[in-house]
Amino acid sequence: MHVAGHWLEGEGLSKGVREVELEIRSGEIDLNSKSKFKVVIPTAEGFDASEVDPETVTLGDGLGADTPVFRKQSGKIMARLEDDDEDGDLDLVLQFAVQELVANGDLTRSSTGLVVEAVTYAGQEVRGSAAVVPLSLEPKTLLPSWRIDTSLRIALLWAAPAAWQEV
Repeated sequence: MHVAGHWLEGEGLSKGVREVELEIRSGEIDLNSKSKFKVVIPTAEGFDASEVDPETVTLGDGLGADTPVFRKQSGKIMARLEDDDEDGDLDLVLQFAVQELVANGDLTRSSTGLVVEAVTYAGQEVRGSAAVVPLSLEPKTLLPSWRIDTSLRIALLWAAPAAWQEV
């Protein structure tokens, strides 16, 4: 599943900041996951994603210091240019670690979107956003904790004492 997004209308862009489209692959993100997920800045009419300096790209809530692109232990940044959307031009494909976003406070259970900010090699600021659905899976639970019907569990607990009461 992928979710495409853009900088939300009404939030305003500083003068000189370029709005870009942003795609977050896997719109549902497990907050307990140790994995990474793909974020794509596609090349579009009037915008060449290969001009974005991957060293400057951050992803987060747009408040304070957001999370940089994931780096391997060798220090290599997890970014590459490829034709991700198969339209004949190169898109910037980046990897972000779920646990880094969570530890930095950029991704929480109440997050509804993430913001990417970057700078091109020519110094142009770029910004975009996309929707996300964070899931918080509890250990030994198949459903996200916020999807469990607690009233059902309480109802079952009320019935249990009567069944075990000795007469």
